[in-house]
Amino acid sequence: MTCTLQLLYEVHDPSHYITPDLILDFSHIAFESIGRNIVRMTGARSKGKPPSLKVAGFVEHPGFLVDIEIGFAGDGALARALNAADVLRYRLSNWAQEDIHIDVVGLNSVLGVHSRAYNGDPVELRVHVSARCNDAVDAQWVEDEVYSLTLSGPAGGCSVRSEKRNRLEVVDGYIDASSIPSHLVWSRS
Repeated sequence: MTCTLQLLYEVHDPSHYITPDLILDFSHIAFESIGRNIVRMTGARSKGKPPSLKVAGFVEHPGFLVDIEIGFAGDGALARALNAADVLRYRLSNWAQEDIHIDVVGLNSVLGVHSRAYNGDPVELRVHVSARCNDAVDAQWVEDEVYSLTLSGPAGGCSVRSEKRNRLEVVDGYIDASSIPSHLVWSRS
């Protein structure tokens, strides 16, 4: 099971896995234990060279990303964290919905609406805000809204973590493999 999970990690199509050198077919692979902590893998097949090569790069967009959290702990942490998230949604309601995300870490930050209902109140949570901002002024505004909760928000808001960074986006694409010459150089040292 461990070998299968490791092999298929982030593989979208096991019968057509594109690597820089060739296209692999994993659909006929078998694992055999041949000793303590020794596994033999058989059945991988090549489908030849890929016609194109995947390339990745970065594009810097104008503006900033701001990512901020504020913690709530102790009795009533859930009610206070939910209240703080609602306050932030109201105070930041002028943001385009696709440019801001507010959730509660420990409650619904990973699975969102698909999170399981909680049994009892968690004793510590973090309200998380992530926003795309046009400029440093907007980023500071979002940060100030979270910091203001430590003084005039639900009781016990503390332990603020804030990060502002440039808006970088990963861009993937493909180029014709024949446009990239390859050669091997042997060196003796």
